[in-house]
Amino acid sequence: LETKNEGTKESSCNVLLNPDIDLTLEEYIRAICTLLDVPIIEGHLTHSLYFLFNLCLEFQNVYGDDNISVL
Repeated sequence: LETKNEGTKESSCNVLLNPDIDLTLEEYIRAICTLLDVPIIEGHLTHSLYFLFNLCLEFQNVYGDDNISVL
């Protein structure tokens, strides 16, 4: 993966968290959902986001607010 500013190879995590990544919002959402194995329903991306945020909240409930930082 390449960032648009540096044009250098970086690890996937650094690239996905980089604010200069050259992806549309839809592509970014799909990438995050794919990495976290969240189902993507064609035409219903908001459902995938809902599932993703619920997953994050569940992790916070299980592991506590001090251990998990959501977005």
